[in-house]
Amino acid sequence: MTDPLFLEDLDAMKSALRLSGVPAVDEDANSILQQAILAVRTNFYRRLGGTRVGQLVAIDFEDNPETDDEMLRALAQTTEVKYTFVELMDRLPMLWMDDSGGAWQQFNEQGTFRKLGMSDRKEMRTRMLADIEQAMQFLAGEQVFGEESSISVGTYGSQLCPPPRIGDTIFRRWCRTDGSWNIE
Repeated sequence: MTDPLFLEDLDAMKSALRLSGVPAVDEDANSILQQAILAVRTNFYRRLGGTRVGQLVAIDFEDNPETDDEMLRALAQTTEVKYTFVELMDRLPMLWMDDSGGAWQQFNEQGTFRKLGMSDRKEMRTRMLADIEQAMQFLAGEQVFGEESSISVGTYGSQLCPPPRIGDTIFRRWCRTDGSWNIE
């Protein structure tokens, strides 16, 4: 059984991922979770190296981090959860969305990946991987807290022009800067 690097145990990881309702007897879901944790663990070692991972693990976790070391440990923990979430994004929906036995009950009990469409998953994955990459730079010592050299800015929410509706025009159109449509 593979344990998380920075969280105290598997139950803590399940809770952080909102998967604590997955019973221990559900071998498929637990196997997929174990594979994701192993993938994240190996990626931390690949990216940071064994020495750096050991240094981060040796730092005691504080609920209210104040020092740079405590911040790094908290960042490592939250990054591990986020990275595991990304690893699970394409694996668990297939398990829970099939129509076999109690799969629908599990799907309804666990809202982590429920009703997440392909484009939403892709956008979320891109955003989360960028956050993970930035966190890895801090964890590797490439950046220092308070001395960031760049800032990321993004927009979230609906677009200015709504997407076409079913039965809408077949003519080519584009969105004007004021939010109205121009139809050819």
